Amino acid sequence: MDLLISVFWIFLLWTVTPIPAVLSFHVAWNPDHELPEFRPSRLLLLISTTICPVALLSLHAAVSTPEWKESGDVLFYYIAKGPAAWIYFPPFLAANFLIALAIVRTEISRASLLTHISLLTCLLICLLFTAGNTGKEWLWAFPFSAACGYAYGIWLLIRSRHIPQFVPRNLLIVTGWMASVGVTVLASMARAKEMMAELPETPPDCFIVTAAARGHRTLVGSTINEATGQLTNNQLNTFRSFERRLILQVPTIHRILRTVYNFMGRLFARLIVFRWQADIVYLLLKPLEVMVRRIR
Repeated sequence: MDLLISVFWIFLLWTVTPIPAVLSFHVAWNPDHELPEFRPSRLLLLISTTICPVALLSLHAAVSTPEWKESGDVLFYYIAKGPAAWIYFPPFLAANFLIALAIVRTEISRASLLTHISLLTCLLICLLFTAGNTGKEWLWAFPFSAACGYAYGIWLLIRSRHIPQFVPRNLLIVTGWMASVGVTVLASMARAKEMMAELPETPPDCFIVTAAARGHRTLVGSTINEATGQLTNNQLNTFRSFERRLILQVPTIHRILRTVYNFMGRLFARLIVFRWQADIVYLLLKPLEVMVRRIR
């Protein structure tokens, strides 16, 4: 079943993203098709070349948030997941905006090196996301499918010899752009280290409550259990104690609830990406926490 799901997603992604992107770049930058003047029909090319990749990378960042140290202590596998992955979006969006301008107005692709650098930036980010998820079923297909379109765009510009002369102005542009991308990578590494420190060594059993414990510590009161290395707080301990009582007193009901929670809780927990989201969930769980404490 898992294999069929993986095949389905890979087929869908390769149908929706790379093939339309390649065709759109071909129409936009092929020497035989180039039209410098603006035409409204060119806006349709943006769907597969810029809009769809941004949507895919957003979905990737949302669903790739790790719940435990599934990749051990190797930092590389965490810098393109969850909260660390979202840090790449400012340069990724900026690069896609410049690519969109060059597609709508073809002459912009010849004006400077910005189009080439933007394509290369998007390609490298997509490949980084791909490499960081190679061991996680089909998740690598999200960024890899988008990378194929950017690679073809680069090849088209190089083949058509649309490489502006390398002047001091271009040197400043390249230096400034690469410096900003470097800052992004360093910020992502720092966030990944923080995320790794908060991840448990084993898969969590309370997905939503564990995700809520990743909020701001001044609010949720989370700490690292020195014995297990797992993130914990009073709310998490309360629900775990309540589950142990259910196991002893009503095991049948517990099995049913646990089956439903394992499915729904895992999906919902993946949507809790930012600390402010975890804070909100923590506060929403407070009434239930108080009620559970009163149950004897």
